[in-house]
Amino acid sequence: MEFLIDASSLYWTADRENLHKCWEYERYDVSCRFNCDESMMICSFGGRQFNCCQYMSVIITNLGKCFKLDMRNSGRDWMQKQMEAGVTAGLQIILDAHLEEQFDGTG
Repeated sequence: MEFLIDASSLYWTADRENLHKCWEYERYDVSCRFNCDESMMICSFGGRQFNCCQYMSVIITNLGKCFKLDMRNSGRDWMQKQMEAGVTAGLQIILDAHLEEQFDGTG
């Protein structure tokens, strides 16, 4: 079991800043989290698809990166207000949660 001791000591003495670009929190938020194009798969409003990343802005919160959608300045009348009732007539956003990259810390 000596190899476990060696692995543990290597882990705790590693130069993490040089090993991984995302070690510092500021760089982690900017470069290592998913961007809009990787997260927003399909966006539609009033039954019409549109590129929602074009109208997104990024806000860094205590919980991480947040995307804010603002369609008011789109210049398209159909994006300004819901024209008819119904589930498909409003805003729909289909996200990719990247569950394959989630870490289950329960062991």
